[in-house]
Amino acid sequence: MIELTVALPAYKSKKISWLAMESLCRQKDVSFDWQLIVCEETIFEEMTDIKAYKKRLESVNCKDITYLPISNYKMSLGDKWKLMADNAKGEYFILQSSDCYSQPYRLKETYDLFKQGYDWVQSKKGIFYDLKMKKEILYDWSLSNGHPCALNMAVKTELAKGLKNNAPIRGIDTWFKKSCIKIKPNLKTGWNDSESWIYGVDTNGANQISKREGYFNNPTPPYTSTEIKINQCVPSDILTRLNEL
Repeated sequence: MIELTVALPAYKSKKISWLAMESLCRQKDVSFDWQLIVCEETIFEEMTDIKAYKKRLESVNCKDITYLPISNYKMSLGDKWKLMADNAKGEYFILQSSDCYSQPYRLKETYDLFKQGYDWVQSKKGIFYDLKMKKEILYDWSLSNGHPCALNMAVKTELAKGLKNNAPIRGIDTWFKKSCIKIKPNLKTGWNDSESWIYGVDTNGANQISKREGYFNNPTPPYTSTEIKINQCVPSDILTRLNEL
């Protein structure tokens, strides 16, 4: 039985989507069955060939790979999440960015928190890496003045299925969580406070939605400078490919 769904929306992501796929193939201690859903516009160059990762994904208990092509227009990120939620088979719904290397225990730790009775799961810290500047910054939710969203967001699928279409273009993460709170006002948030966040990274420079260049030049809360380097966050072969972009 599939218990968790990983939702990966893509948009002009061919040169970077391999990063997300590699991180999913390298997940550790996954003892449950899960589903991967990819949704993207096919009028553009499509993302990395998903079929090439099939056997590796199966080796970490991925039992279903669903591809949802959009053929004629650009769908908003929020509407993609809604579409993927409607096609989700798992009880829990993880949001996976195409330009993010998820830390190797993300699926396990998220699943474990849901099993403790939480409706929403997220992390407080994460490293961002600019592909052009070759520079790292730290995202620290404790500096965000109580912002409703943080990193590595996930929610019970039943709440994601209740999202409305026509999502906004900006502030999409906040819209998502506030929409779930409207559905369930007593939404119970579980924080992933493990130290494994350091073994993942969000990249900047290939994403077609979020633009964070200014934060790398002048970090302001919740972003801050850091001594952590990219070679501490990802395997050496992954870093080599990133540096070749």
